[in-house]
Amino acid sequence: MTSKSNSHLPPEFVTYYYTQTLDHFNYKPESYATFQQKYIKNFKYWGGASTSSPIIVYIGEEAPLTFGVHGKGFIVDLASRFKAMLLYIEHRYYGDSMPFGSFGEAFRDANTLGFLSSTQALGDCAQLITDVKRNLSAENCPAIAIGGSYGGSNPGPKLTELQAKQMVLQPFAIFFIPAELATWFRLKYPHIALGALASSAPVLYYEDITPHNAYYSTVTKNYRDTSETCYQNQTILESWAEIQRVGELPDVALILSKQFETRTPPRNENELRDALAGMYTSTSQYGRPPENPIEKSVVPSTKQQLDIKPTLQRFTGNIIFSNGLRDPYSAGGVLKNISDSIIALPTVNGSHCLDIVKSSKTSDPDWLVQQRNTEVEIIEGWIAKYYADLKAINK
Repeated sequence: MTSKSNSHLPPEFVTYYYTQTLDHFNYKPESYATFQQKYIKNFKYWGGASTSSPIIVYIGEEAPLTFGVHGKGFIVDLASRFKAMLLYIEHRYYGDSMPFGSFGEAFRDANTLGFLSSTQALGDCAQLITDVKRNLSAENCPAIAIGGSYGGSNPGPKLTELQAKQMVLQPFAIFFIPAELATWFRLKYPHIALGALASSAPVLYYEDITPHNAYYSTVTKNYRDTSETCYQNQTILESWAEIQRVGELPDVALILSKQFETRTPPRNENELRDALAGMYTSTSQYGRPPENPIEKSVVPSTKQQLDIKPTLQRFTGNIIFSNGLRDPYSAGGVLKNISDSIIALPTVNGSHCLDIVKSSKTSDPDWLVQQRNTEVEIIEGWIAKYYADLKAINK
């Protein structure tokens, strides 16, 4: 494990590189290859191994690790509250954690790209957390896994042409969305993670569980709840046809640039349409109070959500599923308690991963403060029980 400072982060965040196993589940010669995986530690609030103080593990999403450090400030609040060490783990094939030495080699073909999977990413976390705890003599320190979105999920849903005609928004490609990983990590490695806070985890967004168009249905409903007139007049829906009509004119780039006041002229109408669709969905998914322009959203539940309950009930516990119902991905989230220790915390006015971003004493609404307080109370209960069990074992 090597370390170095990171000028983009406060000095208490120290970057390390871990020699990670390429393939955790096979015994072929190439499986024993390694790569350098980036991770970050913050000891500022840690009570130390001697007091079995907790370790809060942020499981990185499909992005460079500093994105999670900068954007998830509530995790630092938890560390301060519980005298915990912070451990951030970068996802393989992203940022500096690139197998085969470079992006070009890692993404060269199916043979090299085949090691990019959520299963291998979970194996990375299990190995790294175990080694970090061993090196710090912190085997008795409980680890809490935290993730937002995928950290995540599968690529976002795409609609058929027929579905698109029934929606306010036309389909466009959504990129990956890390909370699913935190959930799966608790399920697969319960001896390593005491519990998991999964913020905006679309764990039910799969075939035959959640309708394909649920994401866009939620976006449409958010806008309809804000302006019924806009919805009834099909303002957004009809705009696509108008953009297509203008796109057939000779000076389309200049016309569209002038109409929408873009910094640079769009190359064609498709580029503008994609940009607008991205703006509409991002507003719905990531809107932050109090300036959020969309005022209310209600996500319909589906009876297929029961399919995953037996697995979670039988094989795991100590999971918090937090969702904001404004977030289109909440359509594939767990919105009701599954058991006494698998708790759902939905908020009607919440958006994507809102509960784990940096808190604000001046602008956070009461319902968001209460959601975070409830999460703290639940995690506090997990840790208290762990300490009681540890004390009983050591008698």
